[in-house]
Amino acid sequence: MKLNTKVPLLIGVVVLLTIISIIIPVEVMMSNSIKTTRIDKLQALAESVSTVTAVNLRAELSVLEEIATRARMREMNWDGVIKEMLRPDVARIGALELGIVYPDGRYRFTQEEPGSVLSLYDRDYVRTAFTGTSVVSDMLISRVTNSLVVMQAVAIRETENPRSRIVGTLVARRDASAALQQILAGVSNIPGSYPFMTNRQGVIVAHPDNDLAMNQVNIISEATTNPNFKSIAEIVSEALHNRNGSGSFSDNGKNYIVAYAEIPGFPWIFYLGLDESEIRSEVVIALLRLIKIGLVCLLIGLIIAYIVGHSIVKPITKVTNAVKDISDGEGNLSQHLNISTKDEIGDLSLYFNRLIERIRSPMCNVKIVINSLVAVAKELNFISESLSTGSKDTQDKSIQISNLTNNIVDNMSSVAASSEECSTSAHEVSNTASQMSDSMEAIALAIDEMTKSIGFIADNANECNRISDEATIKADNANSVMSKLELAANEIGQVTQTIKQIANKTNLLALNATVEAARAGDAGKGFAVVADEVKELANQSAQSADDIAQKISDIQQETINAAATIQGVSEIILKIHQSIDDIVDYTKKQVLASNEMAKNVSNANIGAKRVAISIDEVAKGSHLIAENCNEVSGNTDEVNHNMTILNQTAKNSSVGSDFAHDIASKLQDLSTELNENIKRFNIGCAKCKDKKCVESIKKLNTFLAKCSDWRNNK
Repeated sequence: MKLNTKVPLLIGVVVLLTIISIIIPVEVMMSNSIKTTRIDKLQALAESVSTVTAVNLRAELSVLEEIATRARMREMNWDGVIKEMLRPDVARIGALELGIVYPDGRYRFTQEEPGSVLSLYDRDYVRTAFTGTSVVSDMLISRVTNSLVVMQAVAIRETENPRSRIVGTLVARRDASAALQQILAGVSNIPGSYPFMTNRQGVIVAHPDNDLAMNQVNIISEATTNPNFKSIAEIVSEALHNRNGSGSFSDNGKNYIVAYAEIPGFPWIFYLGLDESEIRSEVVIALLRLIKIGLVCLLIGLIIAYIVGHSIVKPITKVTNAVKDISDGEGNLSQHLNISTKDEIGDLSLYFNRLIERIRSPMCNVKIVINSLVAVAKELNFISESLSTGSKDTQDKSIQISNLTNNIVDNMSSVAASSEECSTSAHEVSNTASQMSDSMEAIALAIDEMTKSIGFIADNANECNRISDEATIKADNANSVMSKLELAANEIGQVTQTIKQIANKTNLLALNATVEAARAGDAGKGFAVVADEVKELANQSAQSADDIAQKISDIQQETINAAATIQGVSEIILKIHQSIDDIVDYTKKQVLASNEMAKNVSNANIGAKRVAISIDEVAKGSHLIAENCNEVSGNTDEVNHNMTILNQTAKNSSVGSDFAHDIASKLQDLSTELNENIKRFNIGCAKCKDKKCVESIKKLNTFLAKCSDWRNNK
């Protein structure tokens, strides 16, 4: 185990043992102190709850005394005054009900059934109230509700004078369970608490187990038959004797410390227990705090031990590491031990530094020479590579230029041939454009003739449109005449119907005349002959009327057919009129299109003439390009010859630069190998102050600067 581990470990063990020897007695004292403190707090809290409870009860009695001093209460008129007066006060003071007790013991309730009158003169609290003392009863089983209640009673006096005669008592019935459980609820939120109350006889009046209170269990008497209550009965007996104090008991396998206090002026004792496990938990928490403090102290001791041990071991470690680095590591000859202690380790450091200085100076000179050689070899290698690369690039470029000149010659020949062909094609295009111009003029003349024909068609269509309008008017007139004819025929039909009706009536009169002539005998024979003639004429008239009606019917039918025919003709004329309108519209559009076409043909004719002129210019330019291309082709032949000479020169330079590159590479390899050997030692030449080293470094830097300038210019 190394010193830097041994020293902190030994100091840490000493600190740990010291902390343990302190924590054990402190834990015992702390446990006793916490328990004593909690008992004192419980006692103070129990007395505080008792005092507050007494104050609240006295406040409730004060409210009852205020009600009892009302003037109407002194009348003791229950049914007429007091009952209705007390009803609002029941809810206001939170009582179950209110009532009065007469001097003879009769008791009247605000919630009583009709006709219910009880005597309560045997109750102690009633007798006490009649002595003039306001009183709160012990727990009672109500005779009215048969539940656990607390009764409060105050005296009702004849006058306002507190010494006047007592004419009755005002009594308030309150729910005992609710009132006392409310007292316990104020301390039930304390973790591990066990609150309860007894009266002065040891009867449970309030308890977390409400059944004990409702059954009015006497804990002392119950302990004689139930061993589970023995421990708590002992503390109750002690409280009944001492009235205030503290102690301990067990219940349901748990141990409790308890403080108790009598409620001043009332027959109850309040108990407040606390589970001892809560105290133990506080002790554990305090112990954990001590342990944390101890751990912090241990940590601080370890840090101090580490610092002390490190101050002892650090100088020795520095010397050891320096020697180890020279022998087995990087061979660092530039290191310097900064140990200024006035002891053996300081002397060892001083002589170590002198030895390193003696070795480092000659090694530094060797390293500078090797670095110079490496730098020179690298620059020679770079220069030879640059020359070789330049020669090869020159050779490649000369070949590329030669190939390009050949391609230029070929392209120029192709361009010259294409230019001649372009010139020939341009002449042909010019001739075609001239012919196209002549065709455009012929098309323009044809379009002009077509425009005139379309105008003539439009005029004829307008004339047809006028004639169709006149035919439509005449057809409408004929249709009107036929309508009138049909109306006249209808009127004639009505006349013939009238004639027929007259003939029928005449025939009937003739028949009547014949009958009357027959009755007259011989005297009526002449009249009978006349009647027969009249009858015959009537029949003929009826027959003629039927014939006329038939003719009129035929005329009406023909009139209807003629009217339908005329209507069909009108519709046809209307369609013709619409078609002619369409023809007129189309001819107008055709005229506009023909005019636009003529305009476009005129513009095309002008463009064709311009194309012909431009094509002539193109033909001339193409011929000139062909002549220039032939001249360029002759010049590129000379360029190609010069590139061949340059290529041969570049080949010769490349051979020489390759030889120089081989020599520079070998020199660089040798210098690199020598440099790797010297790198095993970290000499630290940058810190060397030897004159030879400084001069060598300046020469090396000057050479490297010149090489850098050459590279930048290149």
